[in-house]
Amino acid sequence: MEKFSNPERIKFIFTEEDYRLFSLYVYWKSPDKKWARFYAHLKPLWIIALFVYFLYIIKGSIGIVEYIILAIGIITSATTSLQVKNNIKRNTAKLFKTGNKSFGGVKEMSFTESHLFVKDNLSKSEINWKSFIRLVETEKHFLIFETDLMAYFIPKRVYKSPTEISTIRNFLKSKISQII
Repeated sequence: MEKFSNPERIKFIFTEEDYRLFSLYVYWKSPDKKWARFYAHLKPLWIIALFVYFLYIIKGSIGIVEYIILAIGIITSATTSLQVKNNIKRNTAKLFKTGNKSFGGVKEMSFTESHLFVKDNLSKSEINWKSFIRLVETEKHFLIFETDLMAYFIPKRVYKSPTEISTIRNFLKSKISQII
């Protein structure tokens, strides 16, 4: 993808990988999802433990079958993160295969003192910086959140140098009050 030397105006292809990383952050890795992750890991273990407990009450003892069921619960709980990542990857692939023009494609963004301008193959938006509630920076991108689930995605790959990344980072920080 072509890189641009003007950090205030970018153009990029929003890829399936971009959408996957965005979804993974919003639905799983975000700091405000800590309790959801904790619950997701414990849920299968609690359900299976209760099932084994009821079997114990009915039978009066725990046998090999109950231990196997409990082991399955432990394995399921331990692999929850992997299951979530695979589900997001699979759902993203399905979404992009539908041919829905609102996903993927060329995106253009311009950054001014008062607004973020976003243009893609279906729409144009002009968003006042005051509308944004949070800025998140990860290793590969910036996310500018308008709500807890609505964010604009800026891949770092569109910038030619660490200096350009630093420039856009500082600009975004100056416009958005909450930074994660």
